[in-house]
Amino acid sequence: MWWSRVASRKDRERDPLPMGDLLRTLVAGRGWSERMALGELREGWAGIVGPSIALHSEPSSFARGVLTIVAEATWATELTLLGPQIAARTKEHLALERDVEVKVIARGGNPRKHNGGS
Repeated sequence: MWWSRVASRKDRERDPLPMGDLLRTLVAGRGWSERMALGELREGWAGIVGPSIALHSEPSSFARGVLTIVAEATWATELTLLGPQIAARTKEHLALERDVEVKVIARGGNPRKHNGGS
């Protein structure tokens, strides 16, 4: 009887993927993983570095395990000294297996981008 047969491999390959698996495959295949990681870092930045430091810095890129932070010039040294802790918290926040390197770039003024009125 047709209902008693075991699904063949070909049948299983045609079965739909769970949504999470599909999204992971899409993200990895399109090279979006690092961009999504950067978005997660920006979203959780205050939790990673603390609210006062977050007001004066922001993650600007994350590529090949290197987190680049843009910070007000007066905060850049502090962030450089905190680099190992920020790297460990970033690794934990993103649930990464590999180590993270932190690079700090000093800029004058507030590095946060503001869109008119916000």
